[in-house]
Parts: sequence; C-alpha cells; structure tokens
Amino acid sequence: MKSKRLLAALLTVSLTASIALVGCGKKEDEKPAEGNNNETSEVKMDKEQYLNVLLQAEPKTLDPSKSTDMYSSQVLTNVMESLTRVQTNEEGKDVITPGIAEKWETSEDGLTWTFHLRDAKWSDGQSVTAEQFVYGITRTLNPETASDYAFLLYPIKNAVAYNSDKAKAEDVGIKAVDEKTLEFTLERPCSYFLDLTYFKVMEPQRKDIIEKHGDKYGTEADTMVFTGPFTIKEWVHNNKVELVKNPEYWDAENVKLEKATMKIIKEVTSRMNELYNGSLDLGAVTKPEWIEKFDKTEKFDVKKGYDGSATYMFFNQDTKYFKKC
Repeated sequence: MKSKRLLAALLTVSLTASIALVGCGKKEDEKPAEGNNNETSEVKMDKEQYLNVLLQAEPKTLDPSKSTDMYSSQVLTNVMESLTRVQTNEEGKDVITPGIAEKWETSEDGLTWTFHLRDAKWSDGQSVTAEQFVYGITRTLNPETASDYAFLLYPIKNAVAYNSDKAKAEDVGIKAVDEKTLEFTLERPCSYFLDLTYFKVMEPQRKDIIEKHGDKYGTEADTMVFTGPFTIKEWVHNNKVELVKNPEYWDAENVKLEKATMKIIKEVTSRMNELYNGSLDLGAVTKPEWIEKFDKTEKFDVKKGYDGSATYMFFNQDTKYFKKC
C-alpha cells in the first residue's frame, strides 16, 4: 500500500468491517482550499486502494456455525454481514447500525423482535431472504452441528430445548413472516439481544451451498458465497487470505478499499520484520524494544491502547504436582 505514514498499534489490532469505509493510500497534493478561512484541505487518494494486514494464524473454518477462533472471525467480519453491523460514530464510539436489516422494532413486553431486510444480495447475485436467516440460526442450534457458540442464541424461545435435542427446529422462536421480514420470539426480555444481531451466529446461510459442499463448506474460498463488503478471491492455506471488494454488497458505493491481503504469519519476529520493512500496513507491537525501534523511524503512527481481553491459567489437578493443592 502506498502510504505517507503506517500504523503500528500496540496490543491486538484486527481488520474489521470498518475497512470498508476507510480508503487507504498516500494523500497527495493536500492544498488549502481557496477562499476557505478554515484552511481545510482537499485530499486526493491513490487510484488503487489496498491494504496489507496481519492474520496471526490459519483460520480453522469460515463456517459461521462452527467458527470459534479469532482468526476466522477476522475474516468473516469482512466477508459476511448479519442483521446489524458495528460502526464508529463521530465521537469515536462503536455503535450498532443497520446491516442487512434496514430497520427493526420490538414489542412493548420485549419478547418479540421484528427485523425488516433491505434489498441485499449475495456475492453470486441471489437475494438475501429472511428464510436464510432462519436456516442459519437453526443450523447453529442443531445439536448435530455441535456449534460451540450455540449458547449465544439461547435467549430465543425454545433454543435451549432444540440445542439439547428436546424440541424440534420448528419450535424455535424464529420465523420468516415473508421474504424480507424476520421475527424473533424470546424466552424472556433480553437487554443485550440487539448486541447478538451483528455476531456470526446471526449471519444468513445458504442451504443450497452448504448441502452442495457438505463438510468442506467454509474450508476453501470456492465453497462459500458472501454478504459482506468483501469476498475471498484466494485462500492460500497457512500463507494468506486475499479479499476483494464485493460489487454486490448493498453499501458498495461507500466501500473505498479495493482489496486487502491478510498475511498469515505465525512467528513474532517475522511479523515485526514484515511490518518494519513495509510489507504490512498495520500490526500489533507488544515488546518494548520493538516499540522503541518503530518510534525511532518516525515513519509509523503508534497508537497505544488496551485490547479488552483477560489472560488466565488453569492448573491440571490430576497431575502429581497439584493433586494435594
């Protein structure tokens, strides 16, 4: 990527859907606008907009029902979209905004949520329908799928029972009222329900594609279709995931980035060297010596922050060392 300054971020930095809204490139010929007392400048971006970012490990699967690792999520966030999406507002806060659902309402008792879908399309041109959300959510809850994240859907009526093989799929509180209207019935009012609607367990899924590829679905780029701002052009396992702009995305006109290469680099020193040499445009830096090295170049924007995660340890009390603890 041609860039005046690169970004070296402290701690974890992941590529999210926001790249769809931000162009990356050298800002050339930034001149004050004539007759403007506020001295604002006109920004010209390079014609080709692309980004090289880090993916610290190979995604295990890109099947939304089975994906559990953060690396799969980093990819899925950019190639799939759910009912809502998260964007950063003018105050710098992350807020939930319409995604495939252009609007929604909830009943007075908080038990019924109704989402109205926009005219969104899959990357192969097919329309996104309410029934595809029903299929995806019930597939995640299906005990045969063995989804580790099925519990996130438990606020939905009879979701626990179905996931425990004590009810049928049709008993789950989700239905397609019509092609563009999706209705949820909850077990009880759930204050965080809207926060679930942008996560991968709420993404629509194509029954025809999944049945065609079976267990291979989500393991290769050509086994998938996409609803997000990008599609996967190439997935070279343990090497890279190459994303390109999705022309069928409903908000494609606001996607300024044309492509992004997610480089899979497992070894820390290799990551730092790639970043330092300009092969990566952003990355996470934690070691003080590397932070100092990047600072000295004056070529990097260093942003310090916290990743919001917790680290913990479990002790195996079955071993001889901890049995008496």
